[in-house]
Amino acid sequence: MFKKAQKILLTVFMLSVVAVLAGCNSGKGKLSDYFPANENALFSYNGSTEDINSYEIFFDYIEGNTFQRRLDVQSQSASVAEVFTYKNNKDNNELLLTYSDRQGIGFIFDKHLNDNNMEKTVLLKEPLTLDSEWTRFKSADFEIKAKITALDKEISVPFGDFKTMEVTLSFSDGTVNKEYYAKGIGLIKEERIGVNFMNDGTTEEFLVYSELASVKLNAPREKDIYVFHPQEDCYLFELATLSIPTNFEVSEMYDKLTSVIKPALNNYGSINLSNDTAIKNIKTDLASYQATVTMSSSFITDMKNSKFSEARACQAMVNTFSLYTECTLIKFIVDGKEYQAEGLDYDFNGFTSADYEFNYPVEAVE
Repeated sequence: MFKKAQKILLTVFMLSVVAVLAGCNSGKGKLSDYFPANENALFSYNGSTEDINSYEIFFDYIEGNTFQRRLDVQSQSASVAEVFTYKNNKDNNELLLTYSDRQGIGFIFDKHLNDNNMEKTVLLKEPLTLDSEWTRFKSADFEIKAKITALDKEISVPFGDFKTMEVTLSFSDGTVNKEYYAKGIGLIKEERIGVNFMNDGTTEEFLVYSELASVKLNAPREKDIYVFHPQEDCYLFELATLSIPTNFEVSEMYDKLTSVIKPALNNYGSINLSNDTAIKNIKTDLASYQATVTMSSSFITDMKNSKFSEARACQAMVNTFSLYTECTLIKFIVDGKEYQAEGLDYDFNGFTSADYEFNYPVEAVE
C-alpha cells in the first residue's frame, strides 16, 4: 500500500499537461479545453526547490484516448513513465491514471499504453463546473478528494498570466493541495503545504510549488549522448544529440541511437564501427543500476581492431552506455552470448563498471 500511495503522491504533486484528443461538452468546458494535445511539445516547470519540484514533461506516445508521458526530474536523474486514459462514461467522462513507473532518464521508454498497475485514480472528472467534486483516489486507509473551487482564478507564472480553473485536493491526513489549469494550455501551477519536523518536536509548515516556465512546440525531445573515445592513458568524450519524436517506435530508436554514436566514434578514429555494427536492444534494471546492451555480431571484431587495446575500446563503450542509461554496470550480449573483453574485470553476473577517472572533453586536448 505504501508504494502505491507513493505513486499517487508523486503524480498528484507533479500532474501536468495531459493530452486529451476527444472531449465532450460539459458545464463550463470540456476536458480537451484544459488539456490540448500537442505532439513534440516540451513543457518545463520551475519549482520552489530544485529536487522534485522542477521537471519537464514530454509525451512519448499518443494513441486514441490513451497517452504515455515522460516526466523528467533532472536533478534526481530520474524519469517517471505515466499512462493516462480518457474514459467515456454515460454520465460523466473521466481522465484516469492507469500506469506509473520510475525509469532511467536516458533510457528509451517501452510502450505501456495497455498496462495497468494502479488502483483507480481519477485525475479529472466532468462536469467541469464550480463545486463539482469527485474522488481522485481511495484505498482502505488513504483517500484524496478533488473539488473545483474556482473557474476564473488569476494566476501568474513565468510563462504568463492566466485565468485558471482551480482544483483543490483534500487528503485524508488533512493535507490540502491546489492545482491550476488554463484553457488551451493545461496545468499552470500546483501548490502543496510541506511540513518540517523540528528537533523540539514541533512542526513548521512551508509552501512548495511548481509552475510552468516554458513551452516548446513542434520540436522533438532532444537527449544529450556522451560518446567516449579510448586513448593510451585516458578517455576523451564528446557530446552528440539524439532526437526523440512523439510516437517513436522503439525498434527504430535503436537505429537512431546507432546513427548518433557510430559517426562520432568513426570520425574520431579510436574505434571504427563497421557498417554492419548496430545496437539491437537495451534493457535496464534500475534497482541494481544494471543495463544489458545487445549488439550485432561485428561488434566484437570492431573492439579487437580498435586503435588501442580491446579492453580500452570496450571500456569506452561501457562509459558511453552507462551515462546514456544512467546505470553504472554494463553487460554486452552478442549472438546470444555474453561478450567480455580480455583485460576488463567483470562481476559474477557478467557486468563491468563504468570508469570515469581520467576522462576529459575532446576540446581539452585539441
